[in-house]
Amino acid sequence: MADRTEAQHTSHRPPATPIYAFAFASGGAALVYEVAWTKMLALTFGRTTLAASAVLAAFMGGMGIGAWLYARVRRRAPPLATYAALEIGIAVSTAFLTAGFSFLPGIFAAASTLVPTGLPMNLLRVGLVLVLLLLPAALMGATFPALCTALIQTREGVGRHLGPIYGLNTLGAAFGALLAGFVLVEALGLRGSVLFANATNGLIAWQAWRLARQGSSRPAEAAPRAGHKRGRSIVLGHACLAGRGGESNCQASRTGETAL
Repeated sequence: MADRTEAQHTSHRPPATPIYAFAFASGGAALVYEVAWTKMLALTFGRTTLAASAVLAAFMGGMGIGAWLYARVRRRAPPLATYAALEIGIAVSTAFLTAGFSFLPGIFAAASTLVPTGLPMNLLRVGLVLVLLLLPAALMGATFPALCTALIQTREGVGRHLGPIYGLNTLGAAFGALLAGFVLVEALGLRGSVLFANATNGLIAWQAWRLARQGSSRPAEAAPRAGHKRGRSIVLGHACLAGRGGESNCQASRTGETAL
């Protein structure tokens, strides 16, 4: 029975290689945003330290919220299709957010007539950045458990796939930080770097959607013999702690096959 259940899970599971590639590329895109936004806000704040602290706090908090919500919201769509939608949401929200950064100097200038300089103004700046970055950071945080749910469907899959997904996501984040800091900003500028990350998210979403469609178009498993009808109930619970660049930790558990 266990072999049969494992075979059923494998037949509906996407290939591991593209999932690993998504994890790497998604982590890289996230850190391109972080580097570019830190530099943009440093010009607005006048302080690199304050800008870096605001962006980092927004990323960590937002991704933690996104992972927490994904683990608790009931998901009816296939995990890979959900992941594609999350990547599209990241691309769209980050594009609009970056365009909105151009209004921040005017907003802070108007607020300076009402808010005292020093700590009150700094708190206003950081608070506004936290609010603005919450949505894209939460979407980024939800991508890791979405990938886990798409690929890890058995208890054995936790040991086989969780480490590579986590490791490649982290390596992608490191690569994205280096790429943005040493290549993209110099070659494309700050807005160009964000557009590059937008295109990366869009490409990931397209490939993930194609993979989800291929999985949904596969023929269903042959029906069991009469008198031997059985069903299965798989529960994947995720406890995710999101960190910088999509770094997360995910635990999954499975309940066994039950007879109908």
